[in-house]
Amino acid sequence: MLLAAALVAPALALDVVDTRPPQGFDHITLDIGGFAQPRFLHIPEDEAAGAAGTYGFVIRRARFELNGELAEDGGGFALIPKISVEMAPEPRLFDFMVNVRAHRAVQFQVGQYKTPTSRTLIVSDRRTLFPERAEIDNLGPRRDMGAMLHGNTKRNVVEYAVGAYNGEGTNRLENVNRKFLTVARLAVSPIGGPGTREELLHVDDDPTFSLGGIVYRNIDGPEGQEMGLFALNGEAFVHWRWLTAQAELLHQSIDWQDPSIADSTAGGWYAQAGLWVPGTRWTETHLALVGKVQEVDRFDPVGADVPLTGPTDPAQRTRITSGGVGYYLGAPWLPSVHDLRIQLIYDHYDELEGQPYDNDALMLAGHFTF
Repeated sequence: MLLAAALVAPALALDVVDTRPPQGFDHITLDIGGFAQPRFLHIPEDEAAGAAGTYGFVIRRARFELNGELAEDGGGFALIPKISVEMAPEPRLFDFMVNVRAHRAVQFQVGQYKTPTSRTLIVSDRRTLFPERAEIDNLGPRRDMGAMLHGNTKRNVVEYAVGAYNGEGTNRLENVNRKFLTVARLAVSPIGGPGTREELLHVDDDPTFSLGGIVYRNIDGPEGQEMGLFALNGEAFVHWRWLTAQAELLHQSIDWQDPSIADSTAGGWYAQAGLWVPGTRWTETHLALVGKVQEVDRFDPVGADVPLTGPTDPAQRTRITSGGVGYYLGAPWLPSVHDLRIQLIYDHYDELEGQPYDNDALMLAGHFTF
């Protein structure tokens, strides 16, 4: 057996090739790496509102990842395992799964991993447009234990996913309430494109646009105190030369089994865009302006009056307007524009239920994939 090891930035790739008579898999590939996201954050203190603010350096994410592929020549049958561990502020298992690929259009994934509950969640933390995803990403299920049938047609004209999960979050020993989170997603790109893989495409990538929808349902909690969640999510994505933009609209209905707890709705929307600065080849491949407008309402009671506890109550409906600029090292030093980036971002918050406070944020955020 011949073992060839090559350092391919930004990760160490070990490609194992069997030189004996053909049997089993033709290629076994192992990628060892991860990423780190340090940043400096300033959010002012507002004593009257009881908001402590933030001023200093933060390690937002420090991820170790192990990805593999056991494949046949020609992109046919393959086993694709993945393990990822978040190291900050303490080690936590994030992903532990295997994807079985019979064909690009027929794949089966099982383990603990991201649920396909929003377009922005599906994109890797390595390749988001902003240092943080839109606020609606925090409303729905995220990583969970379960299984999913998924796939895509050639050039990702159609992407789909149908999955069932425990619905109780990560690193659980069992499905306590024996009920499931079920999710279905369908996205269509009439002219094809790269699929759901990043939120800022390179200026040389082909034009593309897609529309999609997601529906999910979950029942969580012990008997007598169960919470039923039903959600609809619409998504749109477009890229042309310097511009990459996307938007999502989420609506959730929350129904409590306990009649003493008010039923409610939640949801929101966002629209964001990244624009490579035209003018020179350097600016249009290394310098991008980014902008985002979003609204989120985490708790809107149905048939009940539940007053806010104060300005910092997370149930207050909020609009956030964000803008900034990013530097991306990219080629010829690194294979992806996302592998090393530095962004300066300003977030302006508008509290829409009459209780404003001083919470605008200034962030200098870095990202390095290794």
